[in-house]
Formats: sequence, C-alpha cells, structure tokens
Amino acid sequence: MLRRFNLYADYHQFYVEDEQSAAETAAAPDFWNARALADGLASARDMMAIGTARYGNVHVEIEVCDNEPPNDSDDWNHIVEAAIEIPSGVIIVRGCTEGHDTAQRFPVAPGTYQARVCYSGLDVEEPDAEDGDDHYRLVLWHGAWREPQVTKRFEGGVNAASAATNAETGSEGFGNERGDKS
Repeated sequence: MLRRFNLYADYHQFYVEDEQSAAETAAAPDFWNARALADGLASARDMMAIGTARYGNVHVEIEVCDNEPPNDSDDWNHIVEAAIEIPSGVIIVRGCTEGHDTAQRFPVAPGTYQARVCYSGLDVEEPDAEDGDDHYRLVLWHGAWREPQVTKRFEGGVNAASAATNAETGSEGFGNERGDKS
C-alpha cells in the first residue's frame, strides 16, 4: 500500500504517528535532542518527526510492505532507520502545527513497525521557499523495536545551510529553526 501526501512542513518538520499518540510528546524538551537534530529524525514510541530541508510544501510517500524492502540507498541523499508503534491501527500524517482533527489518516494492522525514512533533494538553496524538489519516503514493515540509526548520511546542502542558519539565529537542527539547544 502506497500513500502520497503534500504537506506543509512548518518549522521544517512533519509528523507520522499513531492516532492515539500524545500531542505533548513533540513538545517535550528532549524530543528534538542533539542526535535527533543531526539525524533529521526525532522518534518516540508512537510518533516520528521527520526533519525537512524546507519550511513549506513537501512531497511525502508512505508505503506499508509485508517484508523489509530491498535497499535502494543510491536513490536517496539521507536514510534513517527506526521503529514506530501503531497500537490503534491508524496512522496520522500531519504538518507540525496541524491538529489531530484535520490530519490525514489511513489504517494499518496494529503493531510495531520498522521504518526506513528516506530523504532526497536536500541540496536546497532557499530553505524558506514554499515549494521545491525535496522528497521524503517512509517505508514501514512489521518488526521489532529499534533505536534510530542513520544508514546513509547527507553531508552537504541542508546540513551546510543549517550550520549557517544556526550560526545566525542560534537555533539547531536539520535545516531548521526548532530552537532546541540540547
């Protein structure tokens, strides 16, 4: 099952979460910790925040597979693997400030999923442009819980732009202004 979304990634992020996740999880001071900022992915048991290259409209694909998909790392700039629990059987996909009530939803079998988060088009010259070529793909399949791990790290573009932005604004992140100072 493949789903496509166009989301507004305000604050350079969007969420993928269980329908019953606690919204305050994303507001916790350690959610976007230093490692999550560097990796472009904040993760809690039933919620993920995917860092984006732009503060604007982003293209997102979510595919649910029966088994682990083949490695297609050559097609992506950055890849992080993690896990997410979906006990309710409903996944919510939403922009950072979008409420649960208006978020897009789709059903899946309840359980714990392995997650491969793939990022492309990260060489963004204008991170505040409304539209661009950055693209995000989340592939899910049933599996055991695991901590996030970068399997392919993007060293240019958004990270370089982020460093310059961070120096000017005092913020940290994967090309964003989340403001977490951990």
